[in-house]
Amino acid sequence: MGTQDLKAIPRRAQPGPVPLSAAQAQLCTLQHLDRRNPAWNRPLVIRLTGRLDIRGLEWSLTEIVRRHEILRTVFPEIGGEPVQIVRPVEPLHLAIKSLEYLPGSERRKGIAQVAVEETRPIFDLARGPLVRTVLLRLYEEEHVLVLLMHHIVFDEWSEGILLRELTALYEMFDGGKATSPLPELPIQYADFSIWEHKRLTDAALKTQLDYWRQRLHGLSPLRLPTDYPRTSTFTHQGASQSFMLPLSLVGELKDLSRQEQVTFFMTLLTALQVVLSRYTGQEDIAVGVPIAGRTQLETESLIGYFINLLVLRVALPRNINFREALSRVRDSALDAYGNQEVPFQTLVKELRPRGSANFSPLFRVMFELRNLPKAPIQQFKQLRMEIVPFSPDAIGALDLVVEVLEKENGLCCTCRYAAELFRPGTIKSITENFRTVLQRIIDNPHQRLSDLPLDTEADRQQRKLDWQDAKRELFDATCSSQCFEARVERIAEAAAEVTKVKTDLEEKITQIWRDVLGLDEVGVSDNFFELGGHSLLMVQIHNKISDLLGKEYPVIDLCSYPTIGSLADYLTRQHHG
Repeated sequence: MGTQDLKAIPRRAQPGPVPLSAAQAQLCTLQHLDRRNPAWNRPLVIRLTGRLDIRGLEWSLTEIVRRHEILRTVFPEIGGEPVQIVRPVEPLHLAIKSLEYLPGSERRKGIAQVAVEETRPIFDLARGPLVRTVLLRLYEEEHVLVLLMHHIVFDEWSEGILLRELTALYEMFDGGKATSPLPELPIQYADFSIWEHKRLTDAALKTQLDYWRQRLHGLSPLRLPTDYPRTSTFTHQGASQSFMLPLSLVGELKDLSRQEQVTFFMTLLTALQVVLSRYTGQEDIAVGVPIAGRTQLETESLIGYFINLLVLRVALPRNINFREALSRVRDSALDAYGNQEVPFQTLVKELRPRGSANFSPLFRVMFELRNLPKAPIQQFKQLRMEIVPFSPDAIGALDLVVEVLEKENGLCCTCRYAAELFRPGTIKSITENFRTVLQRIIDNPHQRLSDLPLDTEADRQQRKLDWQDAKRELFDATCSSQCFEARVERIAEAAAEVTKVKTDLEEKITQIWRDVLGLDEVGVSDNFFELGGHSLLMVQIHNKISDLLGKEYPVIDLCSYPTIGSLADYLTRQHHG
């Protein structure tokens, strides 16, 4: 069957087991690898203010589940392979939890607590159901509806569809004699899955696959230095930090984007990739980017999981400036968009990259500019309906996920991270460096990447204060000049011994310190931080030592041994241990 015949998605001829879409197959594999991981639970929290008709709400939700077969689909295995099976429609009954027993000031805090608790349970993909509901009662005329779906049946685009249909259906409900005002859907998700399987054999898709084979050939994953070692028992426990970029800076970044003929997304992505390059010491940077994956018109009105992942790879040598980096990222992104129909799962199978099942095989950092239209506040029948932002911290098989969302008062940047790999202070440094780069490129987009400062003024002032404290300790005001001269003499006598390089490893570490710190002489007992070192320079030390010894060491361990002598002893013990 040729490409021309596959342009429209036909309805399947008869019900029965259907193969998973490529996106679903990837999620199903990840869920089976770690059945206890809630990272693929998708919560949707809706505040309902006013007089609520619970029967009308239950009917409306039941009708949505009837309309969208994917919301009553389960994924058992047949012949060793998972398939989709659509279950019959069953009336949906809301579980109601009252928070009225809490003091008034505590009730809204209770929403977040209950929402977190409701997102933790693990779905059984084979048995279902994959949709759960609970209604929280705060006051007589204030409720919160918590919907929890597994990601395999629901994506971010689906949120808008669900809210629009819920609004239309609830408004039409009248004393239990409701008639749906919504037209029947042209296709169901299972129809899309069958169509996609046929599409994967199309010659046009093979051409796109050839592009990705060439584009990702020889790709090495980012070696983002971690505070804690990676383990085979990684549980994907996450945490998050957020900060706001002011509207004034957002406007300047958009102006720069227009001047350079790139999108706002490309400018933000370039800044992030520059930060990642500096942290890892690598010039070949690959970041994952999610896209809606709804390339066919029929899919735009369907609830389901259509997201595809693109790998945006770019070379960022340190001698180019930011404008040149922007141009490279633009070319990489446009090429990727032109070849976006290859499912990420197909790409992984074809390329067979090395890596642990606990981590994404082609990238470890993902970037997302969340620019879907904000669901409007609905007001009808004495009821106000609005989505409450809520995102759990579970992170899946990634190190970092950077999400950016435009708001009325600026740009909200959230960094979700693997808490088993990073300390909060490390992530704070990364986010501050990201913010600093965004400001610096406005000041001077022609600056070479190697000269682009990542430190904030606060960082520099803190190092200055630390150095002043160290000097005060060394030159105690109570010491007389004679005492000081005697002390200097004793230090001088010992210096020849303590600064001597005693082992080959110490010699190699000494050379690394000289290169990174830009110093001609470094003694084995000199303190890295007293010589002007800081966290970003320690990351460079980490990368060079890892290359030298062919083994990864947690950055926090290297920071614990701030002299060449103590660091060499630590590395020797680790090697022989």
